[in-house]
Amino acid sequence: MLKAKCLWLNILLILLNCSAFGAADIQTFREETTEDLPLKREVPLAIDHNLGNITIQGWVQDRVRVTLKKRILAHTEAEANESFKKLDLISLETAHSFELRVGHARGVDLVRKLRDEKQNMVAVDLEIKAPYELDLTVLLGDTRALVLQQWKGKVSVIGKNGKLELSRINTKKTIQISCPGCAVELSDSEVSGHILTGTQNASLHKVNAVRDLLLDSSSGEIQLADTTGKIDVHTVSGRLNSNSHTGELDFQSEDGGAFVTNLVGNMEASTRTGQIMVDADEVRRFLHLDAEKSDIQVTLPNKFEGLIDLLSLIGETVVQFPYEQNRTLRSDDYGPVTLGKVDGIIGARTGVLVHALSKQGGVRVLRKGLGK
Repeated sequence: MLKAKCLWLNILLILLNCSAFGAADIQTFREETTEDLPLKREVPLAIDHNLGNITIQGWVQDRVRVTLKKRILAHTEAEANESFKKLDLISLETAHSFELRVGHARGVDLVRKLRDEKQNMVAVDLEIKAPYELDLTVLLGDTRALVLQQWKGKVSVIGKNGKLELSRINTKKTIQISCPGCAVELSDSEVSGHILTGTQNASLHKVNAVRDLLLDSSSGEIQLADTTGKIDVHTVSGRLNSNSHTGELDFQSEDGGAFVTNLVGNMEASTRTGQIMVDADEVRRFLHLDAEKSDIQVTLPNKFEGLIDLLSLIGETVVQFPYEQNRTLRSDDYGPVTLGKVDGIIGARTGVLVHALSKQGGVRVLRKGLGK
């Protein structure tokens, strides 16, 4: 019995030594190739890639240039070269699309292909230059990154998780992004369409929404900076942080809050438990703000004029402006008050309305320069 145990122990030690030797023997090999693919007609470009990251740069040439940056984990250079030969760029042009993907075209069985991808034994990053007016569809692999620059056609991106960086997207068509686990950065662009994220943040910087732009998130934060146009934000619990938006904002959330500074334009916001704080440089027509269980705070320009319609069912309502009662209270009642309902006129009737309703929180209307 003792001899049998010793035998099995020796076998185990040999296997462990072999495993350690094999792991130490694995090396990283790299190869880079470039192909130019002529376009016979102007058709949508479709890219399906799950072996690595993708960088796409728009240009004015009438061809597609693809650089494949391959990485192989192998024991020998000969083994790596054999694997490199089996990672081919596959292109297919039809009357309706120009399709690109990287495949194991020759001599690789499905089991090995899936094993290599799962263990990160094989990686291929793509760098693509293509005519920027083409419509573009990208199917992105798991935990991959996409960089897209200088594009004028329609953009559609579908993925699961990873990171998307888009810049200089100036399209009269739409962008459609669906990647529930992706962090999204969009900058220096003029777009409209729909961006769906989930748990990760979406950041827009210097973006003009030429028509409606809808941002959907579950818990990820929506960040806006120097944006213009009409932007709709829908979240479950994600918050909105906006600085220097000109145009119209619409925020709808279950439990997320809205924190907006330097607003020029109009805003609608509705949330169940999230706080709403709006600092406006100019209100053009309206602010409509509703919160069920949280506070609302609005800071208005020192020379603001217009109607205020404020109500807090349980908390207090504070107004730092002198105002005239519109209907419900005495016309000679001025100054800061702590009443649940305020229906008044600040300055003159200008057609501008500030409406704020909180069922279980307070409502505060502050005047710039007076503090809290």
